[in-house]
Amino acid sequence: MPYIVDPKDRNLLIHSEAPKIADWFYKMLLDNEAITQEHAQDLSQEQRNFLQTMVGRIIQQANKEWYRDGFREIPDYDLGEERINCSICGQDNRYVYFIVNRLNGKKLNVGSTCINKFSIGVREGTTNAQLVREGLRLSRMNVLESKFTNILSLLETWEDRLEKYPILVKKELEEPYLEVGKRLKSIVEPYLSGKTKTFSAADIEQLLQVREAVLQRIEDYVQREMSRNSPFKATREVADWIRRNNPNPGYQWLKEDGEIRLRTAFRICEPKFMNSLVPQLNNALAGQNIVILQAELDRKGYVYILKRLPEVKLFVLHAILIRDHCGFILEDNENYPSVESIVEHSTIQREEKSIVNAANALQGYFDARRIPLRVIEPDLEYNELFIQLGSYVYQLPCIEFLNRFLVAIFGLRNIEMNEFVEQVERGKSMTHEEYRELRQERSRFGRRL
Repeated sequence: MPYIVDPKDRNLLIHSEAPKIADWFYKMLLDNEAITQEHAQDLSQEQRNFLQTMVGRIIQQANKEWYRDGFREIPDYDLGEERINCSICGQDNRYVYFIVNRLNGKKLNVGSTCINKFSIGVREGTTNAQLVREGLRLSRMNVLESKFTNILSLLETWEDRLEKYPILVKKELEEPYLEVGKRLKSIVEPYLSGKTKTFSAADIEQLLQVREAVLQRIEDYVQREMSRNSPFKATREVADWIRRNNPNPGYQWLKEDGEIRLRTAFRICEPKFMNSLVPQLNNALAGQNIVILQAELDRKGYVYILKRLPEVKLFVLHAILIRDHCGFILEDNENYPSVESIVEHSTIQREEKSIVNAANALQGYFDARRIPLRVIEPDLEYNELFIQLGSYVYQLPCIEFLNRFLVAIFGLRNIEMNEFVEQVERGKSMTHEEYRELRQERSRFGRRL
């Protein structure tokens, strides 16, 4: 039978003052070695509510009543061959610690396990005056709980209640709920702290009824949102992600809107959301002959191809694609982006096949326009691209050079020869002989060029 109060907790409680806020409970502790669910079956509903709502608080308060002088690591006695039973768990102990109750002066011997389990510290910490105040607060908690079961737990988790929904509760529904909690706490807290001697049960009852009505509106809203077939719902995963990564203004805007709109969509790189956008984007970009292959979550973007050169994969950041090019999927307009603009803001995917095919396509561009440049096979290990111009070979950063001229590689824009030449001549120049020596040197070390 599950414990409500296990034997160890019971042995500490019967020597403490905290459980005496309810005489019947203290007597039950004295009469039983533990309290189980079976014991609760014969109690009144009010007493069962007490066991459910107050026992944990009483145990926590009782722990604060106890201290020991000196350092916890050093026992008060080493009994050698002798043993003494721990007052709490009953285990035979060689090393003995003594603990003292601040309020009633009782003294118990315990072992090293129990002194740690019950978080019993040295005398410094909670003062007797604080304990008395906390004891009075505990007694008032019991009065409140006897009239409104679970009200303390409800108040402690008031804000957390909204976090349990699978959909973010929008601001216009959240604010009335939080206001009810604020008003309820303004009645309860002064009573618990002793600033007021009583409380208005009628006002509490009314506010609890208002809470139920507000929660019903929230739950109706959540159900409607959950049934809506849209990737732009403000799911709990999306809300938690943007709260961590863009609390202001992203998270605040999401709460205001109650759904993902353009001003938040480009800020959200939550994995499920990004994956859900792939079919949406493919449908929207079909006319531009763009195919999104996958969301690349670690890099917060998408890998895609153009049908005109499918052998070359490109990458574009989620924020750039949504904010600058594809916001129309959230705003129901037909302001389609240009392929050239998307490619301009993309980079070549860092894989051998795409890089080699891009370099070949660039050579094709040169040949078609009779530009006197010859692309030599890129050295992927060193991220180098070698281009011959006249009697010299130029050593260039491969990825960066190809990215600069992606619009030409894909035949989306004509670029003048002098622009290519200018960029090539910024690289390190070498003679054909020096280039051959470099190839031979890297070949000796097993690295191809």
